[in-house]
Amino acid sequence: MKRIHMLALVLLLLPLTVLSQTSDEFDSDRPISAWTWLREDASRWKMQQDALVMYTQAGALNGVLFNNVRNMLLQPVTRTSDVSFETELGFDPYYEYRNAGILYYIDDDNYIRVSRGIYDGHDDIWLEWEVAGVTQFVYASSSQPMMCKLMLSILKDGAFRASWSLDGKDWKHFAQQSIAFPSRPAMVGLQAANGDGMAASRVPTTAVFQYFRVHLSTTVSAAPAAMQFSVGMPHPSPLRAGQVAMVDIHMSHAASVRYNVTDLLGREVAQAEELGVLPAGTQSMTFRVVPKTPGLYLLHVHAGDQRVTRRLVLLR
Repeated sequence: MKRIHMLALVLLLLPLTVLSQTSDEFDSDRPISAWTWLREDASRWKMQQDALVMYTQAGALNGVLFNNVRNMLLQPVTRTSDVSFETELGFDPYYEYRNAGILYYIDDDNYIRVSRGIYDGHDDIWLEWEVAGVTQFVYASSSQPMMCKLMLSILKDGAFRASWSLDGKDWKHFAQQSIAFPSRPAMVGLQAANGDGMAASRVPTTAVFQYFRVHLSTTVSAAPAAMQFSVGMPHPSPLRAGQVAMVDIHMSHAASVRYNVTDLLGREVAQAEELGVLPAGTQSMTFRVVPKTPGLYLLHVHAGDQRVTRRLVLLR
């Protein structure tokens, strides 16, 4: 009778094992079997001193021009709420566009990630997400740490929350977003890349992940819901110097709005314009293209502590 009871216990436990997310301390000679490499380049990662080391290479996810990040280490998402994913990362990005961190991935145009890196002149930790190829960022105003802990949580209501910490005790919850992702299977894991395009470095650097841990309940209280802020594509496109252009913005509640224009290296080419406090809802914002040299520029629209960046193509 005892053997029958034991068999029943094993059969009851098997589905729970299959359906659970999996932590990995990276203390073996290879990642555990739950992981899958997406676009693997085996020459650019290794296990070393109880850590996973990735060597960054050309690749990006944001936007639609470059969807080519290599060595994404992923496992299926089997719990869609009340779960947190944590890693400890050693990384010194140094160059624009380099980034590393936690990735929640549906496909190259639908994802969310908590990263340490440099983007658009921000040497920071950020929450980045993309739906149907449209990218948005929230920056943490961090202390540019070379070693930090990152966390992506999916709360009970399905919202995503981004957090970071230096010691694993004092967590700073800097962003929370409800995102309408496509209803398709998702994966979660780690990635590191140089970014892509003419301004991105081709020189590799190391991203050292000490572990990947799954917490099956979020024991910290949820942060207040963040403002929903989105920015459409500027039009007309392409533009000409001095031309008045327009972009639609949407905010879930009133906030102070401003914008500025930079080149791809983050150098400001048009002084920031303060628009004051704008009401909630969708409205059109007009701006004048100041640079005279043809090329690719970036329009940054700020609402409160959030910012969305859109590309501007300038003709003669």
